[in-house]
Amino acid sequence: MQIPKSFKLGKQTWGVAVVPRMRVHGRVYPAFYAMKVAANGRKPEKVSETFWHETTHAILYDMGDPRWNDEKFVTAFSKRLNQIINTAKL
Repeated sequence: MQIPKSFKLGKQTWGVAVVPRMRVHGRVYPAFYAMKVAANGRKPEKVSETFWHETTHAILYDMGDPRWNDEKFVTAFSKRLNQIINTAKL
C-alpha cells in the first residue's frame, strides 16, 4: 500500500509523514492534524498496519470518542481494518 501524504477527515486535512526513524512505529498529533509513520526498514505490511492504526486514532478523535487514545481498542480495530483493506478482492 502506498501511504498518502494527506487525507481529509471531517472538516480537516490531516498531514502524513513517513519518516526514516522513530522510537515508536507511529504517532498521531491531533492538535496539529498530523501523523508520523516510521519506515525504519520495516516491511511494507507493517508500515501499512501502522498507518491504519494511526488513522484509527484520528477517526476516533474526530468523532469525539474517548477511545481515541485507548491503545488496546485502537490496535484491535486497526488490525482488522488493515486486514480487510489488504485482502479485499475487487
